[in-house]
Amino acid sequence: MVSQYVKETMKKGAMVKNSLVFDLFNLCSHLLESNEAFLIDGFPRNMQQMDYFLAHQAMNDRDYICIYFDLPRNLAVERIQIRAHLQGREDDLNMETVNKRLDLFEQETLPVIEHLRSRGKLVTINANQPIETVFAQVKQELGLTN
Repeated sequence: MVSQYVKETMKKGAMVKNSLVFDLFNLCSHLLESNEAFLIDGFPRNMQQMDYFLAHQAMNDRDYICIYFDLPRNLAVERIQIRAHLQGREDDLNMETVNKRLDLFEQETLPVIEHLRSRGKLVTINANQPIETVFAQVKQELGLTN
């Protein structure tokens, strides 16, 4: 039921309800020990989610860092189309849906990125590089290099 809702929502180029996102976040974060870290992809995506995330982190005395993979829109579209063929993603084959999602990203998520940048909690990585280079930079920023 949840997976069907998410699939249909993505197909429309929309975002899933914040309440579902919050429930999933709570479930995952509740399972963590105080010394454990976790990686969240695609969250927070809007200001309401960011406020929720920041309040949760403060309440649990957890530090965080956010990574933004910067990529021009035209290259993002190319990669989405490649993903569509490699992973059989129907939603990625519809350019109207893809453009809706990218417009939504610019409207809803870019303000989150700018807010996190202003707090000194954002690392920006140029994603228009070889995968190995991007991965090495992520590991370095997360302190995972030897």
